[in-house]
Amino acid sequence: MMIKVDFSLFQQYISCSSEISGQIEQLQHDFLEWIYNKQIDHPYWVYKDGSKFGVNYRADAFLYWLNRIRFNHTVAELVEAGPDASDQAAKTIWF
Repeated sequence: MMIKVDFSLFQQYISCSSEISGQIEQLQHDFLEWIYNKQIDHPYWVYKDGSKFGVNYRADAFLYWLNRIRFNHTVAELVEAGPDASDQAAKTIWF
């Protein structure tokens, strides 16, 4: 199943099972808690004056979290977006 990951200025698409897509909103919520948790070191932190200041990420960060942190195996992958990708997406999540 294809999910549109919308960052307002650009969109990316991920492919996942219907089991994952059925809980995608909760997974997005859990991901956001993880990525903004300053006690967790991950490669998406932006530092200012040596301190964690903010995060910079795309769909690959969500996939990293899904596949390596949450499920510990591959459950979703980034897919190339064709001209009709938006029409093929079963769901959309916004960041």
